[in-house]
Formats: sequence, structure tokens, C-alpha cells
Amino acid sequence: MLELIDLPDVVLEHIFSFLSYDEIAKNRAVCMKFNDVGWYLLNRGFTFAEKFQSASLKAVKSLLPRRESERRKHPLSKKCDILIAIETRLSMLSMAFSRFIDTKLCCFIPGKVIDELFRVMRSLDSYSFKEPQPPHQVLQELRDVSTMAIEYFDDKIAPNLRKKELNAMTSPRGIGIFDISGDGSSITKIDTSKFDFNVSSRFSINSQHVEGLVRKYCIRTHRKWTLANQKKLNNYVQIIKKQERIIKELQETVNEQSVRLCNNEAVINDLKRQYGEWKNCLSQNYSKLADVNNEEGCSTTVQEHSQEEFKPPTKKKRKVT
Repeated sequence: MLELIDLPDVVLEHIFSFLSYDEIAKNRAVCMKFNDVGWYLLNRGFTFAEKFQSASLKAVKSLLPRRESERRKHPLSKKCDILIAIETRLSMLSMAFSRFIDTKLCCFIPGKVIDELFRVMRSLDSYSFKEPQPPHQVLQELRDVSTMAIEYFDDKIAPNLRKKELNAMTSPRGIGIFDISGDGSSITKIDTSKFDFNVSSRFSINSQHVEGLVRKYCIRTHRKWTLANQKKLNNYVQIIKKQERIIKELQETVNEQSVRLCNNEAVINDLKRQYGEWKNCLSQNYSKLADVNNEEGCSTTVQEHSQEEFKPPTKKKRKVT
């Protein structure tokens, strides 16, 4: 009896086409056969989403007026903004996954993102122009799902894939010809099975020797890349040391100002103390002056009383009637 995994890949792809991309991504864990079919369908779905978005944006832009002032008032302007935002999301996803997809280390894993992309783009066909929804409300779910997928991939999956990439270079089984980018950030292994090294018995080339030379070239290229990064790191270290020296000088200045402040506070306290002493002396002098004034006032009153006592009596004038 024919089992499901014994079916040809074309039949399995047709069966999987009735599932959502999220379900296809989950069914990859069933067996190697399902993994291969799901791998192909997920990569094809992401590529088709990019092409569908590009065609939709081109069609919408062809209907918009050429002037920017008239475009903002056009009913299709909101739809164009949504498609441009989707293009930005696709570029972010492509930056995260395309490197590892090209080296066949993984496929486009988050199938739910593809489902959400197609849902948003297909919902634009029934987009209401009389009561249009704001673009951020239409793209809210897509933003959340794609951001979580990128963050999880960068934190959990990408480090292991980079280790596999390096192990493929250093292990004897993984020795081969590599295509290295200019900055050394991406490495692509080239399949050497299609090259015929034994052209003739006279000009026979040892494949191991060629692979050894290529490996030395890869090591030399990585060494140059490492030296360049080391140079950048040394520059950064010098900048940091310079900043630390400036911070130290500023700290010394702050300490000097704090010492001056303490000295000024001591001088101010001394002046306050002297001011209090002079104030006390002044109050004592004021009290002595008041006592002296009181004594002088009493003596003047006694003399006035004595003069009044020794005055001769005055005769009263009689009234003449």
C-alpha cells in the first residue's frame, strides 16, 4: 500500500497548497520529506509575496496623478501608503533571512508572516475609499508578527546558523570552494561536483590541492577582515581613552571647585561669627547709652524741682471794680 511520504514531491506540494503557510511551517517537523516540501513552499511563498507586492504597488502608482499635491487628495493614496509600508516590512525580513536562505542553511521559517502579508494585500482589493482605515490600523498585526519573527530569529536561530557556517569551513567534510563577499561578512559555498578537475592525464589537477589553496585564500581573506576590524577597534579604544582622560580632568576640576566652595563656606561662617560679636557689642553699647541718658534725665528733673521750690511768691493783682 502506498504511504503518504512515498508520494512524489509534486503531489505533496499540491496537497500542501490547501494548507496555510503557518500550517506548512508546523508540518515541517513531521519528517524529512515534509521538511523538504515545506522548505520549498515557504521560500516560494515569500518570493511570490515580494513579486505580488511589487506588481500591486506598480499598478496603484500608475493610477495616481504625477503631482505630489494631487496624490495626497487622491482616494488611492492610502492604499499606496499601505503597499509602501509592506515593502519596508519585506525588505526587513529579506535582510534577516535572505543570507541564510541563499546558503541553504534554512528556509523562510515564519509561515504566519506570509499568511498575514497575503491577507493584508488581498484585503486591499475590498478597501473602502469612502471610509478608509488608517494604514497603521491595517498593518498593526503584520508589524507585530514580523517584528517578533525577526527578533526571535536574530536571538535564537541566527547564532547557531553562523556557527554551522563556520564549522562547514573548518571541518574536513565541509572543505570546498567558497564565494566570499568584499567585506567578508557573507560566505557562500560553491558546489564543486559540476567542475571536472581531471581534464586530461597530462594536466590532471588534484582536487584536494585546489581545495587547500582555496582554504588558504579564505583564511587570508578572513585574516584581512579581522585585521581591519582590529584596527577599527583600536581606534575606538583610543577614542574611549581620550574621553576617559577628559572625564578625569573634569573630575579634578570639580574636586578643586568643591574645595574652594568648602573654603568659602568657612570664610562665610567666620564672617557670620564676627558679625554676631560686633552685633552683641553694639547692643551692649546701646544699653549703656540708654542708661547714661536715663541718669542725665533724672538729674535734670531734680534741678528743675529745686528751682521751683526756691522761687519767691508772686503777688496777686486785685481786680478793680
